[in-house]
Amino acid sequence: MRAVASGGVLAEVDPDFSDHEVALIARDALEVAEAGDVAERDLQGSDWLLSAVAEARFKRSHDLRERDDADGAKAAWDSGALALEEIAASSNRSPALFYEDIFFEAAQSLARRGDKLALVRQIECLAEELTHTTENNVRMELRDLALFYLELGEHRRGLELLAETLRHAPADPWAYNVIALRLPRLGLPSLGKLAAERGLELVRRDRDPERLRDQFRDLLREAGTAEDRSDAPADAIQDLRDALHTDFDVEGSASPEELVRRLVPELATARVKPLPAMPTPEVLADVAERLRRVLPPKPVAPAWSELSAARGRLVPPRSGPKVGRNEPCPCGSGKKYKKCCAGKTTPVTS
Repeated sequence: MRAVASGGVLAEVDPDFSDHEVALIARDALEVAEAGDVAERDLQGSDWLLSAVAEARFKRSHDLRERDDADGAKAAWDSGALALEEIAASSNRSPALFYEDIFFEAAQSLARRGDKLALVRQIECLAEELTHTTENNVRMELRDLALFYLELGEHRRGLELLAETLRHAPADPWAYNVIALRLPRLGLPSLGKLAAERGLELVRRDRDPERLRDQFRDLLREAGTAEDRSDAPADAIQDLRDALHTDFDVEGSASPEELVRRLVPELATARVKPLPAMPTPEVLADVAERLRRVLPPKPVAPAWSELSAARGRLVPPRSGPKVGRNEPCPCGSGKKYKKCCAGKTTPVTS
């Protein structure tokens, strides 16, 4: 923002962003800075503004939950989710946002309401990752898609995707974790129990590098002896049961990207948000002028003695090691940290 306001060389701001992207980020940030109370905004504007609206509403939800106002917390959370759905549906794009996360959260919100648009959004999430993201999480996103199919009653497709993902990477403990965690809740406890048993076999063999042994034991107890109550096709259930018995040392030859493209042909026509055009010089000049009015004075770095005195007082100690956005969430949900407890005060178990 300061680079744009001062007319500096935009390409020198950050090596990860082009001057085009820097200009768009500054323009979107200005819109948020001028927006006032974003929590009360209508769902109109740039994706970045809508993300600020969603964040403010989620914070309100957290505050209401802390005050034991469950109904108010749910209403605020649902309104934040609607903002994310609006971002996912828009034709805008901001270089500053992680759209993979937004598409997933929008899909999850839609699935909770029984809206099959959730499947479209999750397929767009996969397309986004294959197009714009360097980190390879497509197998995890594919499992999420499979679970959305199951939640929305398309059992054959969901079970097929889970089975094929397992056969592709049978030594991935998180695959067994997700199945053991979610399928009992979807009426298939016998498959959940088998997944927990296979997960325990795997972590015993591999010495549990992901520290999942205790969770697999808990999930095995939770699955218990409950009867299946799903109306999923018997042959699809048997196919996943067979996949759960795949030898841990037998892996598919295709790359994760090839697997996803084969299993989700809809990716070929899935929408990927394009980057808006570079703002014109006239627009940038106007943005620069307005930025100069809203930017606070540049802070002066405190002396080292002041920093030393503030240590331990201004920055709360970490409660544990830093968790990467795409690492498994320490709460044990089986999801990536960014899709689970990131931003919450403390991780919560699913």
